[in-house]
Amino acid sequence: MNKGVQFIRGCLLACGVLASQGQAAAQTIKSVAIDFQIITEIRPVAYQPGTLLFESGTFSLQNKYNTVTIHGLGVELPAGTSEVTWSVEFLNLGVGRAGLLLYDPPTLGDSHDDFWEKINGEWELKSTENGSNFAARLAGVPIGKEDDVVVYENAETSLGKVYLSSKEVADTVILDRDISELTAIQFEYYAALSPFGDIPKGKVRLYLNDGESQATAEVPVDPRGEIALQPGGLVVYDNARGAKGKIQFVSDEIGDEFTLDGSQRVINEIQFEYFAALNPFESIQKGVLRFYANNGPAVANGGAKKPGDLLFESDAFSLRAGYNMVTVSDLRVRVPEDVTSVTWAVEFTGVTNIGKVGLLQHDEPAKGASANTFWLNTGTKAAPNWQLQKPADGHGNFSARIAGQTPPPVSLAVGSEVYAMGEPVKVTFAEGPGNPKDWIGIYRPDMIPGSAAAPAWAYVNGYKTAGKGRTGGTLVFDDVLPAGNYVARFFENDDYDQLASATFSIAEPPGVAVGSEAYLPDEPITFHFARGPGNPKDWIAVYRPDMIPAKVPSLLWAFVNGTQTAGEG
Repeated sequence: MNKGVQFIRGCLLACGVLASQGQAAAQTIKSVAIDFQIITEIRPVAYQPGTLLFESGTFSLQNKYNTVTIHGLGVELPAGTSEVTWSVEFLNLGVGRAGLLLYDPPTLGDSHDDFWEKINGEWELKSTENGSNFAARLAGVPIGKEDDVVVYENAETSLGKVYLSSKEVADTVILDRDISELTAIQFEYYAALSPFGDIPKGKVRLYLNDGESQATAEVPVDPRGEIALQPGGLVVYDNARGAKGKIQFVSDEIGDEFTLDGSQRVINEIQFEYFAALNPFESIQKGVLRFYANNGPAVANGGAKKPGDLLFESDAFSLRAGYNMVTVSDLRVRVPEDVTSVTWAVEFTGVTNIGKVGLLQHDEPAKGASANTFWLNTGTKAAPNWQLQKPADGHGNFSARIAGQTPPPVSLAVGSEVYAMGEPVKVTFAEGPGNPKDWIGIYRPDMIPGSAAAPAWAYVNGYKTAGKGRTGGTLVFDDVLPAGNYVARFFENDDYDQLASATFSIAEPPGVAVGSEAYLPDEPITFHFARGPGNPKDWIAVYRPDMIPAKVPSLLWAFVNGTQTAGEG
C-alpha cells in the first residue's frame, strides 16, 4: 500500500555565477521563503500522554551520537487526532548517561516549546531556556491518500545540547487533524555508556495526548514560535493572535497600516495569519503579499495618506484550508527615510463563490502603532482605488509580527585604484536599496551629477534599461575613458541622491620617444620612456620595421636602467 518515505539528510548546493565583461554579474533571484504553520490555540492546559498507540521492543544503546529509524509502524490514528507524543525510555544506564538531542525550531509541522518526562510514574512538563524540542522526523498517511509523507521534521537547527535522562522522555507533535496513520519515526540520541552492569537499552513509545490535563502557566508558549532577527534587528510591530473566529473576510486586496518611525528601515520578515474555507475542486486559490509606502494622496479632509509606492511584492503562494500562519522571510524591503508608515497587504485570488478567505483580527498591538482602520483596494494593482475602512466594532487591525533592522551602510568599491586606458572598470556595490532604477555613474571629480552627463553609467542590472532590483553585485564598464581621475557614484532610484562613492584613475599608456628622428653612424641614440610598469626587467629594444620581436634578435637593447644587467625598476 505504502511506497514508503526515505529519510535522507538534505544537502546544500552552492552555485557561483561568473560575470561577463560589459554587463553585471548574473544574479539568481530566490523566491522569499514562505513557511506555513497550522495555527494552534493558545493552550492554557496541556494534555498528558495517555492512550498507548505503539511500544517497540528494546534496542541496544550505542556510544556517542546515534540515529534510530523505525519503519512499518502501522499506527492507525483516531479521526481528528491533533496531537501525538513520541517517547524514548533509557534503561539499565547504571553510571552511564544518555539523552535526546535538542533541536529548534521544527522545519515541518509544529511542536510545543516544552517536553514531558516521567518522574516516579507521573508525567511532568519540562522546558529549557533556549529550546525544548527534540530532533525527530515522523511519517504518516494523510486521510484519503495511499502513500505516506513526512508530517513532522525537526532536524535542521541543532542547539548543541543534549537533555540527559535515565527515565522516559517525550515530545508532543502537533498534527493537522488529517493524518490517518503513522508509518515511521526517526530520532537522535547521545550516550556515554558504562562498560559494567547490564546492557543499556532503549524503548520507543507513541501516545495519544488524551491523558490528564496540566496547567502550562509556568511554561511560556508563543504559538507563533520565534522570529528571526538580523544584526541590528528588532520586532518593529507585533499584534498577537486574537480570538478564534475573529476574521475579516474579503474578496479584494486588504491591508493594514503600521507606523515605522525608528531607525529600523529595512523589513526582514513578516508573519501574518489567515483563515480559508476553500473549494476542494479548485487549485488556483493563491495569495500575494505586498508592502506599500503610505505616501499616496490623503483621504478627504487631510486624513491618512493612502498606500502609494510599491516597496515589495512576493511570489504567489497557494492557500490552504483552515487557520494558517504565513512567514515571509529573507526580505530586504528598504523603506525610504521620508516614509513614516507602511501598509502590508494581501491579495487573495481564485476564491470562488463557495469559498471564503480573510485575515485574523486583533487589537491592540503589543508593539508598534496602528490605527483601528484598514485599507481595501477596490481597484486593481495597475489602477488601485484604496478605500479606508472603519469597522463599527473598532477592530481594524490584523494579527501580524514584523521584524526590521537598521540599514547596513551602503558600500561601493572599484576593482583597482589605477586602470590602464581601455581596461574594463569593475565596480562592486553592496547593501543598496534594491530598487530596479538604482544606478552607478562614473564622473570626473569636477563634474556635478545632474548638471553634466556621466561618461559611463548603468542601472544595477548592468544595462541602461532597468530590470530587477539588486542590493549588491558587480558591474563591468567597458567604456573607453580618457586618462585622468574619476569617481564612481552610486545613486538611488533614477535620481541623484548619492549613496556611496569610490575613486580611481585611468593611467595614460606607456610611451617611448627618440631624441632625434635621424642619427649619424656611431652617434649615441637617446630614448625617452614614461609611464612604464616600473619592473626591473622592463626593457627597450631597436628593431627594423620588418623584424618580429621574439622571433629574431633585436639590433640593440637594454633594461630600463640603461644596461644589460637588470637593476632597479
